Order: sequence, then C-alpha cells, then structure tokens
Amino acid sequence: MELIEVLMKEHRKIENVLDEFHVWVDRMIEENGDAREQLGRFVKFIVEFADGWHHGKEEDILFKTMVEHGFPSQFGPIGVMMQEHAQGREYVAQLQRFVQQNSPWDVSARQQVAKFALSYIDLLRNHIQKEDQILYPMAQARLPQAAMAFMQTRLEVFEGGPGRNEERNRVWQLGRDLTENSCCGCGAEHD
Repeated sequence: MELIEVLMKEHRKIENVLDEFHVWVDRMIEENGDAREQLGRFVKFIVEFADGWHHGKEEDILFKTMVEHGFPSQFGPIGVMMQEHAQGREYVAQLQRFVQQNSPWDVSARQQVAKFALSYIDLLRNHIQKEDQILYPMAQARLPQAAMAFMQTRLEVFEGGPGRNEERNRVWQLGRDLTENSCCGCGAEHD
C-alpha cells in the first residue's frame, strides 16, 4: 500500500476513535464523572498513534518530500498542517494534565476537560478533511513518480524498524479497544 493510502486508512481509524472520544466527553459531563483512566487511554492513543505513528509519517516522510520538491514549509498547506499538529499537541498536553491530576475532578475540571477534548476533536476532524481533500491530492498530482517511490521506501523503513511491527499492532489494538468495547469504549454497560 502506498504512503498516502496508508495515511488515509489511518485517518479512518483516528476518526473512529474521535467519534468515541466525543461520546465519552458527553457521558463524562452528564454523569459528573472523574474518568481520568479512560481519558488517559484516549490520550495514549492520540500521543502514540495519531501523533507519534501517523503524524510522524506525515512530518518525516510526506511533508519533507514535498518541501524537497518545492512546496513551502512555513506557509501554504504544509505550514498550516504543521501549525495544526502543534495546536493539537497543546490540547493534548492540557488533557494530560487532567489525567495526572491527583485531586478528584470538580465541575470546573470536567468543563475544562470537555473544552480541550472537543477543541482537539474539532481541530483534528477539520485537519483530516484538509489533508484528504487538498494536501494528499496535491502531493499525488505534483510529486514526480521517483519521489512517490522514495516515500514508499521511507515508509517501509519507518514501519519496519526494530520493534515497529509490535508498536503498530499495540497502538492499532488500543484504537480497536477504544471503539469496540461499548458505546464509549470504556467497557461498561450504560443505560
């Protein structure tokens, strides 16, 4: 599978987890819960899969190749994507703060968790749409075949390094666990 196909497949996995994350946020607010363990699972997926695995491929393979072939790095589509990756990391850092908080969540904490989570979800949904509809087709149309082949080689190196297959399977399974166990991924039955 070529790099852009892989990235788009990963987008679908990320969107599925975002759907469950949104459901979880709504339930967390309704139930006045302190569900830091489940938030921690979503944050772990975001950090390890969406950012580390997926954005790693975009930033280290696709974006670098596009820049090497004349696309500007500081503005235009790549600049926007990089800014959005950075903004997403800021939201996730705020969420991580609530995962690590020692005191129980009060109403204000739950509202802050919801604010950062929903901001992240909205940002990433729009980000994925821009990549799928603008950036990826632009890369496919403008990059020479040799660059596409080079990206494929870099993808194989990225995914094939020591322990990478196990890492991919682990983070992919985490996403599956978050989306398959129940309506919100927590594994509990809800009325």
